[in-house]
Amino acid sequence: MLATLAVIVLAGCSSSVPTGSSTTASSPPVAATAAPPSIDIPAVVRQVEPSVVTVLTDNGVGSGIVYKDDGTIISNAHVVAGARQFTLAFADGQRVAGRVRASDDIADVAVLQAARRQLTAASFQQALPQVGEAVVAIGSPLGFEATVTSGIVSGLHRRIPGTPLTNLVHTDAAISPGNSGGALLNTQAPVVGMSVAYIPP
Repeated sequence: MLATLAVIVLAGCSSSVPTGSSTTASSPPVAATAAPPSIDIPAVVRQVEPSVVTVLTDNGVGSGIVYKDDGTIISNAHVVAGARQFTLAFADGQRVAGRVRASDDIADVAVLQAARRQLTAASFQQALPQVGEAVVAIGSPLGFEATVTSGIVSGLHRRIPGTPLTNLVHTDAAISPGNSGGALLNTQAPVVGMSVAYIPP
């Protein structure tokens, strides 16, 4: 399972979300109108929110994604590294104990088990997203649960120097500490990546 999950890891960037296209110099002076949205963010959030998990450890806060309805959660290995016990918080307010089933430090992926069943599993896209594709990131940055940001896919096959992390998806959606293990979604709400790192400006 870990080999499959490793391909969905993404590298985040802490830059702000793009503000949209500006008018060209040749545009006539007419009243500005909003560009049609490329993604229905509220609809994406409604669909995925039941599958979003906050991981609470003695060392900090991270995020996770419901992988199977039997309580299988995926997150980053560094989120639960060294944690003897941790709590999983769900969107419906329930909090349960969690344990690590498997972990791959090189891919920075962990499979967790929640002491809870009949969960809503997220949908996952098998193919890589396209550069320029609109995406939504959801997680618990700085402990703020189910926080949503948006952006685009900035690049593919990235690597972070000095780390074993390679073949990453790069997004400009705002990502902060606590987003680790959270979902990156496309316009139809399948998960296309999992937050693993952010690059300070």
